[in-house]
Amino acid sequence: MKRRMLSVITALALCLSLCPTWAFAAEGGSEPTDLVIDVGALTGVQKIEVNGNTVSMDGGEAQTFSTLVLTGTAENLLIKISHSDQVTLRDLHIDITRSDVYDTLLDLYEGSSVRVEGTVALASSGSVIVGDRKSGITGPGSLMIDYRGTDTAVLFEQGISIGGDLSISAPSGCPAEAASGFVCPITARNITLTHGQDSWYSNTLNLNAVDTLTIDNQAIAAKVAKEDDTRPDFSYLTEADLDGAFAADSGNAGTTITLLADVERTEPLQIRIACVLDLGGHTICCEQECLTVYCDDTGAPSNVTIQGKGKVISTNNTALTVWGNVTLKGGTFTSNGRGFGGVYVSNQNANLSVTGESVIIQNTGGGYGLAVNNVQSVRLSAGTYSGEAAAIFISDSDSFTLGNLLPMFQCAYFDENGAPIIGQLDQKALYGTVTVGECMHDKSVCEYTP
Repeated sequence: MKRRMLSVITALALCLSLCPTWAFAAEGGSEPTDLVIDVGALTGVQKIEVNGNTVSMDGGEAQTFSTLVLTGTAENLLIKISHSDQVTLRDLHIDITRSDVYDTLLDLYEGSSVRVEGTVALASSGSVIVGDRKSGITGPGSLMIDYRGTDTAVLFEQGISIGGDLSISAPSGCPAEAASGFVCPITARNITLTHGQDSWYSNTLNLNAVDTLTIDNQAIAAKVAKEDDTRPDFSYLTEADLDGAFAADSGNAGTTITLLADVERTEPLQIRIACVLDLGGHTICCEQECLTVYCDDTGAPSNVTIQGKGKVISTNNTALTVWGNVTLKGGTFTSNGRGFGGVYVSNQNANLSVTGESVIIQNTGGGYGLAVNNVQSVRLSAGTYSGEAAAIFISDSDSFTLGNLLPMFQCAYFDENGAPIIGQLDQKALYGTVTVGECMHDKSVCEYTP
């Protein structure tokens, strides 16, 4: 009798061990709970469907959940998620090995936000991920996609924003694309894309890598954003592409060009188009003159705005030379060359406007912060200036004085202690560290205020 009872108990334990994990999450399947489904423990299941806060397998009985985690390794398993933002993919590996399966591996729609934790690896010959404009992928993890088809691996309207790495390999197809009329933003620590099409529709992808962006084994240095009638267009540049991107005949007039990596050069980067240069937190460094703004192909001064956190550094010469029209909204411009300026304005048609409070113009090697020589206009309403020879220096100009560099009755020069610098507006040089900002002093104590 004891042996018979032991056999019964053993058989029951074996049956329980073969049941899917989710089946025991809540008694009767009616109470919401936290579910963890190990897809490797599922036998014969071909599709997991999530609708709101319920999950079912192959159209079977729905289980209610508060949060759902999918984990483990499986083959030939499709996942469809709608109306849900409570699904986490944690160290999930799925490979569609059957050649007759063309449905999307991970289908997201109607406001479904999926969280990625650990490393999620998805492989298929059909589309790997499709998401509508209300759905997206977030989380701290990494996402690795292996697409063996000839169409598009990832089709999104909302996009991907993860804290880990993103890799999409599509050797015979397109790695990712936005739906018609949309832009697909993708953000990750490191982004690696591989594609096999002669013409890849990268203009629908707004790629933002915290560290590195690599496309077809080439390191990407910058992104070009061009506005058209329907949406922005994006293209991507290697470091070798930068000179051509800023050329007068580049077709990039009116675009915003954002640095995505640090750039080291031996020759100056010449800008001959009207554009916005966003430093993007990166550095352009050159032994000689680093960055020069010239005239465009018509001979008119190029209108260039430089913005964003980042640095322009010349180790032996001028960091930024202005021959066109330049507005500085951000950036640190540093010259280490003796006798040179962090920013040098030198052309009778040149105009410089400094409007960003975070702008720093300096020389750390025996030269000038801002050097002004025979220009049309310089307007300083913000910024910090310093140089061992002078913080601000005006040369070869009979008409220009320090007072001419400030907007009338709006701004003042301040010393490193924050006090207004008095009695110098008719001079041509300031020394030490100087900041420019709004002046609110009364006329009786400050010559800057009317």
